[in-house]
Order: sequence, then structure tokens, then C-alpha cells
Amino acid sequence: MKIVYLIHSLHNPGGMERVVSVKASWLAEHGCDVWILTASLRSRKPFFPLSDKVSVMDLGTGDSFGPALRRYGKALECALEDICPDICISSGGNEIYALAESRCSCAKIAEYHFSRDKFHLKYAFPLFGRILADWRLARLTAAAAKMDRFVVLTKADRRDWERSLSNVEQIYNPLTINVKELSTLENERFVAVGRLSAEKNWPAMIEIWAKVLVRHPEWKLDIYGDGKLRDSLQKRIDAMGLRGKVTLCGADPDIAARMAQASGLLLTSEREGFGLVLIEAAACALPLVSSACPVGPLELIEDGVSGFLLPCGDTDAFVEAVCRLIEDRELRLRMGRNALEMSRKFSIDNVMGRWLELFRSLPD
Repeated sequence: MKIVYLIHSLHNPGGMERVVSVKASWLAEHGCDVWILTASLRSRKPFFPLSDKVSVMDLGTGDSFGPALRRYGKALECALEDICPDICISSGGNEIYALAESRCSCAKIAEYHFSRDKFHLKYAFPLFGRILADWRLARLTAAAAKMDRFVVLTKADRRDWERSLSNVEQIYNPLTINVKELSTLENERFVAVGRLSAEKNWPAMIEIWAKVLVRHPEWKLDIYGDGKLRDSLQKRIDAMGLRGKVTLCGADPDIAARMAQASGLLLTSEREGFGLVLIEAAACALPLVSSACPVGPLELIEDGVSGFLLPCGDTDAFVEAVCRLIEDRELRLRMGRNALEMSRKFSIDNVMGRWLELFRSLPD
């Protein structure tokens, strides 16, 4: 079976890049001929490791709207003609529009790494923002309708998409990290992981930790990830006198080792497509303290069992949850064990078994 993945690039340390790299490598190691076509990798190296059996080709055109997307479509058409894949999979970025118009006779799949309300949350400003969000959602829906399957990450998102599409499937993301050791949950440290962007609500997290320190000044918070907000967040940390207590650690390819040194995970996102970091932290036996995003965390965390689900923006509730875990060792250990058990259903073999079933169901 010859499979092609389409993605903007592989150099970013993001969840989508990690998931595509892991799934492509698994398929290649299990006998598939796997290619990854990037739009704009250029001379940069993939951030996450790839099996040496995966072929990577950079089309070098970019894939933004307008002329770049047209150039990308032409380059993609030539590449698919040469490769002759059985299946071509879009990662749900702009490449889906080129794949929707492709003349390639392969089966076409799009996996969407976001939630259906992405555009309405992104353009949350009066009138024009709603018009722009409606237009982008309609355009995406039209492209998705041309796929043989449109794969989403959560059951909640599947229900939303099924109002307008008949080809929707739901498959969770797999665990993408190699866990070599579990956390002892004894270190006076919490961890947070994610792109340093607005939807993660990092200012609220910093405020939460400032309040935690009033009661537990010895505890620290390490934030892993990069993004455009790094400078402004560091200024906020410094202005609040939190240097050394809240640390922006940058991206780390061995995030499992960092999680194993922590005693809990903190997530304050206003929205998530899935929440990959939650199952990664759970696999390291960390209790989870997360906002109850409409999509993602609600399906992953059992409130009061594997962690705490809290209203978005309720900083006082977050402070109380974190302090409960700090102050109650038995609670911390119990939730960590439950989180570890929850993570096992997301093993790469289980999830990729679902993908192989989907591949076999596609029309010849």
C-alpha cells in the first residue's frame, strides 16, 4: 500500500507535526510505502524523528491562499502523478483545497487536527469576523465533501461535522512519545506544554501560578513550547517577579523525560482540537488539571478520577485544584495511576489499527 501525507512543513515542534511523523513512521515500519509531501520545508530538518523508510519531498511552493496555493496545486499534481499513491491524506491545512481538485485517482482522506468551530473562535470580532469565519468554514466544508473520508479527532466534533457532511469518521490521536520512565510525583514541579499562542491562555496560567506560590512558594512551573508570544510572556513573568518560578523552557523533542520530572500537568486552553499533551502527560502518570474545552479534554479526562476539569478562565478554581494535588499526596498518586490507565487506549498500535480498518474500507 502506497500512502502519501500532505502537510505544510515538518520543522515546527507542534502536535500535528508530531502526530504525522509518528503515524507515517509506524506505517512505513509495518510494510507500507509512505511519502510525506511538504509545501514549505525548504532546507530545514524535520523536528521530530522519522523512520528512514519514510520518503520526504518538499514541493517548495508554499500553500497560502492565492498564487501560492495555485502553484502548490500544480506541483502536487505532478508529484502524485509520479508517485501514483493508493491513498493521499491531507492534514487539514490549505493542502486540502488542492487535494479536493486533484485529478489523481487515489483515495482521498483529510484528517482535521482542529475543531469545527476553529474559524469562529479565531475571528471572534464583530460582524466582519463572523462573515470571514462563515466563508472559511463553508469553503472547508466544500473541500471536505470531496474527500472519500473526513477524519476528525473527537466524538463531539464528529457530531458537529455530521450536520453538514456524510463522510465523517472519528479516530483519536495516538500516543506519540516514548515513555522510558514514569513520574514519581514527588518533585515540586508542574509542567505545561504547547505552542505559545493566544488560544492556550498563557497569561491566565501565569496568574494561576502566582496565586499557587502564595500557598506553596517552593513549587515551580516549567512551560515547554515556542511561539510568537514568547517575548511578551517573558516580560509578564519578569514583571510579576516570577523568574525562576515560572520558566519558558522552549521546545523539547524529549518531552516525556521532562514530564517524568514533574508532578502534574496544567492546561488552560480556551479551545483544543484534541489535547494531545493530555494523553502524553497521562502516559507519564501525571494527574491532569485542565480547562473543560468543549472539544477534547471532556472526552479524555474523567473529572475527579484522572484529573480535574475546570471552567475556562476560572483562575481561582485552577488554583484550588493545583493546591489540592500539592497538599494531598495520596490524591496525586491515585489520579496519576488513573491517568496512566486511561492513556493505554491511545497506544499507537490501537490507533493505527483503526486507521488500517479505514484504509481497507475505502473504494478500490
